[in-house]
Amino acid sequence: MRRFREARRWLRKAAKARRYACFHQVFFNLGRIFESLDLPLKAREVYGLALVQNPRFVLARDAYWRLTCRYN
Repeated sequence: MRRFREARRWLRKAAKARRYACFHQVFFNLGRIFESLDLPLKAREVYGLALVQNPRFVLARDAYWRLTCRYN
């Protein structure tokens, strides 16, 4: 649990970095962390942010719709 929280802190920093090239990957990994912490609605939100950055990112799209179908 502590490692997830630590990773979340670093990924949030990466999401704010100007020179980071793969923001969609940062948001996807944050979504995975939120799912592991049993925060599915927050996970879905950041999967959506990953899709804004890269609409063709299949892993984020699948995760977003999986959570949307489960919690609607």
